[in-house]
Amino acid sequence: MNPTFPSNSLLLSFLFLLLLYPYNGKSQTLIQKVCNDASKDSKYMTYEFCLTALQTDPSSKHESFEGLGLIALKLDRTNMSRLESYIKNMLKYRKFNDSYVKEALKDCVEHYSDGIESVKVATMAYKVRDYGTANVQMSAAFDSVFDCEDGFNERGRGVVSPLKKLNQVMISVNALALYFTYELSQGGYKPRND
Repeated sequence: MNPTFPSNSLLLSFLFLLLLYPYNGKSQTLIQKVCNDASKDSKYMTYEFCLTALQTDPSSKHESFEGLGLIALKLDRTNMSRLESYIKNMLKYRKFNDSYVKEALKDCVEHYSDGIESVKVATMAYKVRDYGTANVQMSAAFDSVFDCEDGFNERGRGVVSPLKKLNQVMISVNALALYFTYELSQGGYKPRND
């Protein structure tokens, strides 16, 4: 029996289920303020993405800034792990006419594996309020997605990454978690007044 390989649309539906949770319109001023500030500070995520991502966790409306950060770290690790598994399945079940693509995908598995480890360390540091270490580790996780995508560009010959859209979403998830670790490493969250 030949196993079937999930399509990109199936993975997108599964991997980013968080986008299916609509904003419920209730007063969630902390989440709204955080997402407003985060989306202004990062070119990699929108206000809507931030809001939707954090609200996938039902406890988010009762969380502090630090609690929202833990939710973001959990989302990051979960989605990085799922994307790493997806890439492994691509390598296992798809045939590639271009050996460069296959090699770049193998590199992506390594990058995502490193990124997942960085998120684990970041989460442990975050939980003991070592926000400097958490921020350094989240920066490394953030870079791992760019490193994956860069592997296709470095190979030349106009190779198009089969992960481009998935990596773009993962960059947004990473940017969200990185926002929390950065703010806390700088002394805590200070809402903007604009």
